[in-house]
Amino acid sequence: MERAYLAQCLDWAGPVFGLVRTAFGYLLLDRAGMEALRGALPTRRGLLARLGAARFGPGAQRAETLARRHAILRAPHALAGARIARRIPAGAAYLSVGHGMLDPALIGALRARAAIRVAAMVHDVIPLQRPGEQAPGRAEQFSERLSRVRDNADLVLYPSDHSRRAAERIFDQWGGAPRGAVIPLGITIAAPDLAGLPAGLDLTRPYFVALGTIEPRKRHDLLLDLWDDMIWAQEAHAPPMLYIVGQRGWQNADVVRRLDALLPDDPVRELGPLPDGAVTALLSGARALLHPSAAEGFGLPPVEAACLGVPVLCQPLEVYGETLGGRAICIADRDGWRMAIGRLTQHPDPQEPMPAPGWAAHFNSLLSRL
Repeated sequence: MERAYLAQCLDWAGPVFGLVRTAFGYLLLDRAGMEALRGALPTRRGLLARLGAARFGPGAQRAETLARRHAILRAPHALAGARIARRIPAGAAYLSVGHGMLDPALIGALRARAAIRVAAMVHDVIPLQRPGEQAPGRAEQFSERLSRVRDNADLVLYPSDHSRRAAERIFDQWGGAPRGAVIPLGITIAAPDLAGLPAGLDLTRPYFVALGTIEPRKRHDLLLDLWDDMIWAQEAHAPPMLYIVGQRGWQNADVVRRLDALLPDDPVRELGPLPDGAVTALLSGARALLHPSAAEGFGLPPVEAACLGVPVLCQPLEVYGETLGGRAICIADRDGWRMAIGRLTQHPDPQEPMPAPGWAAHFNSLLSRL
């Protein structure tokens, strides 16, 4: 999503700037700097594209070094607002794609000196709805960031009406919700790239794909239980393969233990994060995307699968009525999951691809509201 916003900003004819936050302060980039940075952003699913701290790895450090090289202004956090305001046009729109980059001192100075308009995206409020499944301190950090959205945003963008209702219930408890707009996300389907897949995958055997961070609400435990059931059932047909794509998350020690115990000939394989083209190639040949997530604000993997004509098996979540219509196979119980997987293993059921929502419509809707 950050990549899509960066590309759109670079397509606009007027002046455009990028703001990068580091551990030491802010970097302001002009169009040339943003172009340089775009080529350095990672494309692998599940890898953090944040900049600054060493824990985000050498790729992020290289990107920050590149941003520093191209910065037209560098300023410590406390002084950044006033200095940046002198370099940008009055009345500029400030777009925050995530919940961050809304430091009150920064936004206050930009408002006072450049009269900016702030639009911030709230993808979901799941960390506050399901705090027990978050990494330590995550719910508290998210609450602080969401309060900054409420206090600093002129317009809050939501990817679904479901997400908007959930967020505005929290905002109302805090004294009232800012002006909001539901603007569905665009979907960019990468060209398939079999060369990006790990060596040794058997794509001739029926297989299913689970795509997403390995965290509690994604319910990888259910999928591992289902495959254990199939293995012990000693059925006439060998179990299909389950390929798990995504980085390991948090609060999921039992699932991680089970993944670590997998053997080379087991019908489950953890692939980790993959490049976007490899994800497309793998997903395109799957019998279905398995997405038993317990909560979503939009649900990118199911929408992407539907755009490829791949069946989607998921929990009966309200948001899928918005994003998928009647395309999803919604299953609430374990027996239902087992029967649907068995049926699709024996009888593939490719679907007509759903038209991919375009980013142009997203940005046209955004611009009409700023």
